Amino acid sequence: MPGRTLPTFTLAEVASHNSKKSCFVTLGSNVYDVTDFIDAHPGGGDLVLEYAGKDIKDILEDEASHTHSQAAYEVLEDSHVGFLATANGKAKPAANGNGAAATDTDGEWVHPRTGMSREEDLSKDTDIASDYKTHKFLDLGRPLFPQVWTGGFSKEFYLDQVHRPRHYRGGESAPLFGNFLEPLTKTAWWVIPLTWLPPISYGVYLASEGYANPLKQAAIFGSGVMLWTLIEYIMHRFLFHLDYYLPDNRVGITLHFTLHGIHHYLPMDKYRLVMPPTLFIALATPFWKLAHSIFFWNWHLATTVFCGGVFGYICYDLTHYFLHHQNLPLWWKQLKKYHLEHHFLDYENGFGVTSPLWDYVFGTELALLDSTASSKEQQTKSTATANGDSPPSGSRSERDRDRDHDRRDRDRDDRGYRRRDDDRRGARQSTPRDASPTGDERDRRTVFVQQLAARLRTRELKEFFEKAGAVAEAQIVKDRVSNRSKGVGYVEFKSEESVPAALQLTGQKLLGIPVIVQPTEAEKNRQVRNSEASGNTNSVPFHRLYVGNIHFSITETDLQNVFEPFGELEFVQLQKDDNGRSRGYGFVQFRDAGQAREALEKMNGFDLAGRPIRVGLGNDKQEGEDWAKELEEEVRQEAEAKYGHVVHISLDANSQGDIYLKFDKVQGGENSIKGLNGRYFDGRMITAAPVVDAVYSSLFSRTKAI
Repeated sequence: MPGRTLPTFTLAEVASHNSKKSCFVTLGSNVYDVTDFIDAHPGGGDLVLEYAGKDIKDILEDEASHTHSQAAYEVLEDSHVGFLATANGKAKPAANGNGAAATDTDGEWVHPRTGMSREEDLSKDTDIASDYKTHKFLDLGRPLFPQVWTGGFSKEFYLDQVHRPRHYRGGESAPLFGNFLEPLTKTAWWVIPLTWLPPISYGVYLASEGYANPLKQAAIFGSGVMLWTLIEYIMHRFLFHLDYYLPDNRVGITLHFTLHGIHHYLPMDKYRLVMPPTLFIALATPFWKLAHSIFFWNWHLATTVFCGGVFGYICYDLTHYFLHHQNLPLWWKQLKKYHLEHHFLDYENGFGVTSPLWDYVFGTELALLDSTASSKEQQTKSTATANGDSPPSGSRSERDRDRDHDRRDRDRDDRGYRRRDDDRRGARQSTPRDASPTGDERDRRTVFVQQLAARLRTRELKEFFEKAGAVAEAQIVKDRVSNRSKGVGYVEFKSEESVPAALQLTGQKLLGIPVIVQPTEAEKNRQVRNSEASGNTNSVPFHRLYVGNIHFSITETDLQNVFEPFGELEFVQLQKDDNGRSRGYGFVQFRDAGQAREALEKMNGFDLAGRPIRVGLGNDKQEGEDWAKELEEEVRQEAEAKYGHVVHISLDANSQGDIYLKFDKVQGGENSIKGLNGRYFDGRMITAAPVVDAVYSSLFSRTKAI
């Protein structure tokens, strides 16, 4: 993937870009220009400017201050303009999965998780000492099995590390047990056909006695081969990649590593690539019994189907081996690229090895990285972006913006990123926005849409919402790496008068899935601020305040002394890092909402230790330590009494009161939506909306079997 080296910036240069006209931030060694995103930030532009010229790692990860979705990281990637320089003026290297430094001195894009940019990187020897020192996972110089068993790794850490490919020196096999068991863990590719072709041939011979027509047996044998491709997909996806449901203990982790994790950890180990005969016997025995249970009336039919399936397995194992270790012609070359990207790019998709057929059927196909990008495409995309985005108020000149957009689009293409959705690009070109709209104007006429079907196109999203009014632009949020829809999007109308009608579309089906339509988070915050400014003291009760831009010398006691004159404080919390240093923001909570409101009005912009602090709304206070359980039980009792049996309930404590319920029957869910939507609870109007089963199961994995 050809690429271009981005410029480097010193810390002083980054710090100088700290205004609304030019706003840079850093995340690790990467530098981002977020100037164009200030007015569009869901939490308001002031929060962005608070970190202008600074590193944003802590605030991105701190859910207590402001929750950031994956879409926030995608915005950053689109704004990537360079790297931080070290003392010698060179870009900071980042450690990759191979324990080597991932730089772009070779001009190539590097995957942020695996540290790899192409399939050849899978065969680069890992620096064993550096890898262990950096990641503290497994020492490739010592037996791996006991390290996994005694390592005490968490599931999250293990899955992250085991899917960062390594390569043992010289292509040899890393020690697994380090004793007499070691030879039993290695299998040469030729063992597979040598072991299984004779019994398959004998089985087909015995089964042929039940067929008068050999062509009929051949057709049934072929159906067994085809059936194997489905079994292969199911086992690879739901057994070998049982990552989400993997027990978080050493038994589950060690079993995962032994079955398939070691292959992702050392994908080019040629002696641990095909399945050992003993393991295949254990896995195949249930299928022998299953085949003869299904076709119980005809032993010859069952045996032929089973033999066809085993032959399909032989083809699979040999294909798998040669995809990793041979240069293949024609169609096989594309299949090789497809499978190896499953290893270094996206292990959560691309489960088909013999064929990607079932990936396309079940929506888990990989979107292959483009290896080249023509200059003509770059110019076209740069022009479309520069001409399609109207400059926000207070931004730089159009010529500067056009030049920067052109540079960013070229950089994105040069780093190997895929093109965005054509429909989205077309919408930007063909639908001009109002001249210089402010951030608030765009927020007021934009809605946030959830539960979008994976196959939904931007054009279809736009057409669906045109029943509420003229649509200026529609966007589907996509994963930057896999280019797959994240199931959410934004729709901006030409007039904010269309928004109420759009919100009423919640629950209507789009491609068979009921959508959820909400105002954007920025619009919700604006409504809260307007309610406060209007003096409507009962409309938005709150007790908790967010305090930002706090000088690092300020302590919690200092903060308490500053806010205590306004009324009795229930708690003061200054956010700190692992070393106990202040992160520059915190929260104060008043017993009385009126006192909190007065503090908000008078303290925002107050000079504290030479800095004007920023004071805003925090989450409303909660009563008692067990408020979540009490509220869950209260809602459960009401739902059980009126709508049906509740099999699961969960309150998202980090949200603004989101409660998820699952009933034993569909009718219970439908009844609850009708009964709860628009009702008032504890002085607030609540909204009830459907959540499709797949989404619910992804949020609460244990409910999948309910």
